[in-house]
Amino acid sequence: MKKSAKLKPLIKDKAAPKEVLIRIEATTTPAAPKAWGTLKASPRIFSTGGAGYNLTGRVTNPASGETYLFSGNLVLAGSTPKKAKK
Repeated sequence: MKKSAKLKPLIKDKAAPKEVLIRIEATTTPAAPKAWGTLKASPRIFSTGGAGYNLTGRVTNPASGETYLFSGNLVLAGSTPKKAKK
């Protein structure tokens, strides 16, 4: 099986930081939101060729003590190359 060439982002944000912090908060009390946790997102070039950040981590509901797994991508709009027509 032949490997495909790595796709490169169409655009890059030269002012983007080396990491981004994402804070998860409960909104049940808007005046005093309760923090579930803060996750660190790392820069990444995705398999689609888009540029952005990827994060995965655990946060805890302070009211119940239950743990949640969070996974997400923060993708730079317009960075993903168009697919070539076959």
